[in-house]
Amino acid sequence: MKTRNITLSLLTNIFLILIALFVIFPIVLMISNSFKLPDDMFISKIQLIPRTWTLENYFLSWRDYDVPIWFINSIGITIGITFFQLIICVLVAYGLVFQKIRFKNVLFSFFIASMVVPFQVTMIPNYILISKMGLMNTWMGVILPNLANAFGIFLLRQHFSSFPYSLYEAAVLEGANSLEILWKIVLPISQSFIAALVILFFMNSWNLYFWPLLVMHTPESKTLSIGLQQFIDYELGHRWGLFMATATLACLPTIILYSLMQKRIIATYSKAGIKG
Repeated sequence: MKTRNITLSLLTNIFLILIALFVIFPIVLMISNSFKLPDDMFISKIQLIPRTWTLENYFLSWRDYDVPIWFINSIGITIGITFFQLIICVLVAYGLVFQKIRFKNVLFSFFIASMVVPFQVTMIPNYILISKMGLMNTWMGVILPNLANAFGIFLLRQHFSSFPYSLYEAAVLEGANSLEILWKIVLPISQSFIAALVILFFMNSWNLYFWPLLVMHTPESKTLSIGLQQFIDYELGHRWGLFMATATLACLPTIILYSLMQKRIIATYSKAGIKG
């Protein structure tokens, strides 16, 4: 029996390692190609370690294209969406758990139901609204339709539901109002959970593609993910290295953040289902 368990565990680990390699390989190859000379990219065999290392692709992409502007746009939009989503999710989840609101379970059900509504359903109404408000090619044109995050509300509501309600009642008896309780008691205790949620919001916002593609048309308004199309428009050719370098720059923030915060992110998902 013990031998069987060891064998099963070994096979499981080998399978997981193979899946991990399958997922990581394209990322490693992209980073490797970003340091290669053009002639080294089209050899017959896959070579993860460049024969000749070069930073030319990064220098050229930064100098000859609008990569600095795309980077600033991506950062500005990502910070804006993350900030507003956090504020709205915290306030809504706090109200659903601690405030006496009629039909709040029904409201929560509507939030959950909105998670299964396809983007294509809201795309055209949002586009018309943003266009009539004159927000095309602006940061707010991307931020406004992404102000709320139903998934974030769900996670925070689940977390706040596990909060010791006796602390809330004690604060009320001491004369604290709702905002004081939220700011001085609930948020400090939930600091770790909220930090992980911020990382999730940041990663999702940074990787936005289709909606910025619809509303960002001018070269100076594009984000990094949209700006990569400019290399495809030139049919790549010898620009493969520049494309890989820019794609690596676009991936670096989320890769670094997730690598540093993966334990908190996993804990956030696992704790969300403890109490409903």
